[in-house]
Amino acid sequence: CSKIVSNGGVEILCQKIQSVESFELAESVIKALDKISTQSPEAILVSNGLLYLGQIVEFFDKYLQKTILKIMCLLSKAAHTQEEIEQYVLPAVETLINLIRYK
Repeated sequence: CSKIVSNGGVEILCQKIQSVESFELAESVIKALDKISTQSPEAILVSNGLLYLGQIVEFFDKYLQKTILKIMCLLSKAAHTQEEIEQYVLPAVETLINLIRYK
């Protein structure tokens, strides 16, 4: 995971999520982001991963939705400054609330 983070792979993964061409690829990306989120959630956060994950969550089955929600929660916790909260977390808050409420 650290090699992916240090070589800019997180941004590429987040871009792949944004332009989902196949569910298999998206599922693989989500699994990779899940592993990265436990070690380097900040890298995903600053790559707008929180927002991108929120945009695609509804297209997946309950298992992947729970995985995405877990990742989103870890990313939200990784925001340490007011600027990070405003830039990365607040745009995804509505999606998070809806996921928690209805899932």
